[in-house]
Amino acid sequence: MKNQIKTERTSERELVVTRTINGPPRLVFEAWTKPELFQRWWVPKSAPMTLLSCEMDVRVGGRYRLVFSAASQTMEFFGKYLEVAPYARLVWTNDEGGDAATAITTVTFEEQHGKTLLTIHDLHPSKQALDDAIASGSPDGYPEQLDQLDDLFGHVSLSQNAVKRLYLMQVGSMPEYKIPIVCYLVQTDDGKNILIDSGLPAVIPEDASDFKNGQDVIAQLASIGIKPDDIDTVISTHYDIDHAGRHAAFTKARYVVQRVHHLDAASNPRFAALRSEWDQPIERIRLVDGDTELRPGLELIETSGHVPGNQSVLLRLPQTGAVLLTVDAVAFRASFARDLADDGSNPDAEAMRVST
Repeated sequence: MKNQIKTERTSERELVVTRTINGPPRLVFEAWTKPELFQRWWVPKSAPMTLLSCEMDVRVGGRYRLVFSAASQTMEFFGKYLEVAPYARLVWTNDEGGDAATAITTVTFEEQHGKTLLTIHDLHPSKQALDDAIASGSPDGYPEQLDQLDDLFGHVSLSQNAVKRLYLMQVGSMPEYKIPIVCYLVQTDDGKNILIDSGLPAVIPEDASDFKNGQDVIAQLASIGIKPDDIDTVISTHYDIDHAGRHAAFTKARYVVQRVHHLDAASNPRFAALRSEWDQPIERIRLVDGDTELRPGLELIETSGHVPGNQSVLLRLPQTGAVLLTVDAVAFRASFARDLADDGSNPDAEAMRVST
């Protein structure tokens, strides 16, 4: 039996919706703030519309943008986050109507015996604005939306060990230094394939002749029955030639990269030769800021030093436990030391030391 929803106009300008969701506040909050979860429940299935893209920079002052397709037309909803209290409270503006019509939405997440009392409070700029919203049928979608949110907890694995399996793939090497070039594939309980880096490009530039290709990432994925279109997410640790060389092959994937790195790469000649691989349409790139839990059991750790915005990956596997993929934050075991001397190989040795 579905939990009951209550919708009440509490003043001329305010509409309040409450419903209990069968999941703890931490997970319900994530369903509101992680695009890969949000896009699974936000659009009512009965509505003749499709969510084309979902961008969320969930921090105070961060922006969001939702692009929908309906009746052969596109429409956008956008605004900025005013308050972000993890697992407790979100406040954002709804700016698509212009300054004079901006509404403010507050969502609170209250723990109740392992479930979440969800309260959505919409404050409109005027009585007429709320009258118009009600007349348009906009609030009518809440019952189906929140039913779909509730259903998410019955059909999607959101456990602490949502990461199911980790594959290590050697795709090349630096023979002179005996360094392997690797990518990783993460598979989750809910059937998602997450690639970490994509290795060397098919044709290695002359100024990178110390690299040598092996069996590339596409061939290695094929050996376990996975095609490029089966990859849902590509975590880009950074855009060096041995890490982003095949990014463009994954045309259905969403890329995840540190914001500071993506912005730096736009004008940094170090990454120019590979730009056709990593410079993908912005609607397919999720920019993150610092340490970020991408999903339960998979955390991105910002480890600048080797390059601005380098990121490492912390996984929690169901049997092995915690596994830290340092990537180029720590290239060798001997480098895993706080007092390592600067050998001049990293642009920011102090940041590298702090990251380590």
